[in-house]
Amino acid sequence: MLKRCLFFSPIFVLAVALLLDLFCFYSPEDANRDSMELHSMVILEAIQHFHIQEGRKPDSIAEIEERLAMRPPRCLLTGQPYDIKLLDNFLLLKCERQSLKVAID
Repeated sequence: MLKRCLFFSPIFVLAVALLLDLFCFYSPEDANRDSMELHSMVILEAIQHFHIQEGRKPDSIAEIEERLAMRPPRCLLTGQPYDIKLLDNFLLLKCERQSLKVAID
């Protein structure tokens, strides 16, 4: 009986944590922020790939999309593509009231 309780207790705790995370404490803004971070990593990887192929940094996001046949990522809150800008050594993503600035190595 004790072994059965020990087996089910971690599963129960994980299930409760997942439900609380999904239904109570994870706002659309938090989900969009996580999505922006993920998309920034994908874009940074595309920038590095472009740099390796072309031997230079891209002038704009459109240049990356054109050469690598990459579709622009979309904001979770609006469904529209992010406003993406390359500024010197930074990548800036904007969506609604949120923005994310990431350094380009």
